[in-house]
Amino acid sequence: MKFESAIIKSLQTCLPTFKFILADRNGVEPAAPYCLVTIIDVINHGRPYLTTANKDGVEVEQISQNKIVNFSLTLHALATDQQQDDFERFHMGIGSTFVTSTFANNGLGILEYTDIIYQSTPVNEISYKRAIIDISIFCERTEEYYSPFIKVVETHGDLIDSDKDFDLTTDFNIN
Repeated sequence: MKFESAIIKSLQTCLPTFKFILADRNGVEPAAPYCLVTIIDVINHGRPYLTTANKDGVEVEQISQNKIVNFSLTLHALATDQQQDDFERFHMGIGSTFVTSTFANNGLGILEYTDIIYQSTPVNEISYKRAIIDISIFCERTEEYYSPFIKVVETHGDLIDSDKDFDLTTDFNIN
């Protein structure tokens, strides 16, 4: 849900009058107009990398992975609905500073996007028109793991040299 919530938050800023619905959630489609957000796939880009951080005195491992997320926006509205024009305006402005900075503020970078594909969808003698844009974004996902860390090593023992009468007791601490 991390990608989906960042995508929805970005889209709501760019298209504040739209109702966004996440696909594949076993819900009932609402009345038109609405925009369906479908995650197509999530691809790892490169290898994950590990860093450590101290949070409130506890060592934490942070593993980060760069990802490419491909998703589809499907506007379902009447063919004459104003949101069709708003969707086309959004499509034209995907490369604008407003849209790219809105996505960037939510940790997402727009890589590429397709032209709008239109599908006629008649339902009960009403002519709906679906407008579809596929978008690829680049982002980083970081997860934290609390693992035990060695903070102190103590050793106690005797060093004995059998050839020479040498005997030494040691205490050694590494902090």
